[in-house]
Amino acid sequence: MLVHTEKGLLQTNGLLAVSFPSSLNGTSYYLSLHHRNTLETWSASPLNMASVVNYDFSNAASQAYGSNQTAVGSGSVFALFTGDINQDGVVDGLDFVEWETDNLNFLQVILVPILMGMV
Repeated sequence: MLVHTEKGLLQTNGLLAVSFPSSLNGTSYYLSLHHRNTLETWSASPLNMASVVNYDFSNAASQAYGSNQTAVGSGSVFALFTGDINQDGVVDGLDFVEWETDNLNFLQVILVPILMGMV
């Protein structure tokens, strides 16, 4: 069940600051990330809500539920899987078809870096 949703701007250093209502303080919830063209990624375990909650998805694959992340470079940093252009929860040929169709129609899109595999 969705309890609360927030949108924010992901900074280039990977930080995202959002505010949650104080009514959530003292209760535990999973954190779910949705980012353009990525697979939805959840925190590995519920987080106890407070006025400030820090959670770092980038320091281990195990920070995501089911270790649903990919290693970047030497493997000391982890990132979300990308390429889910049609947002159906799977990276597959249908995503490529959508990208190809947009590309053939000369749409100005930012999909090339996104399809490199990580955010």
